[in-house]
Amino acid sequence: MKKKLFLVLIAGFFVFGISGCAKKTLQDHSVYYYLKHKKSAEKVYKWCNKNLPGWQNQEPDSASSAARLNNCSAAATAYLPQPKPPKLITY
Repeated sequence: MKKKLFLVLIAGFFVFGISGCAKKTLQDHSVYYYLKHKKSAEKVYKWCNKNLPGWQNQEPDSASSAARLNNCSAAATAYLPQPKPPKLITY
C-alpha cells in the first residue's frame, strides 16, 4: 500500500513538472538585456512592485530570492530614467 502511494506521488510530481506548474514566472536577465528590451523591463518592474512590495529594501534569504531581487533591480535600472551627472565647472 505504501509503495503504491509513493509511486502515485512521484508520478504526480512528474506530471506537474512537465505540464508547467513548476515553471518560474520570470526569467532572469541582466541589465544589458533589459536596456535592449524596454517593454520586458517595464513588465518585470511592474510585476516586482505588485508581487514583491518593498523589494528594494529586502535582504535575500536564499539563492532564489537573491536572483529574483537581482532581476528586479536590473529591470528597474533599465526601465527608470537615470539622472544625468552634473556638469563640471572649470575655470
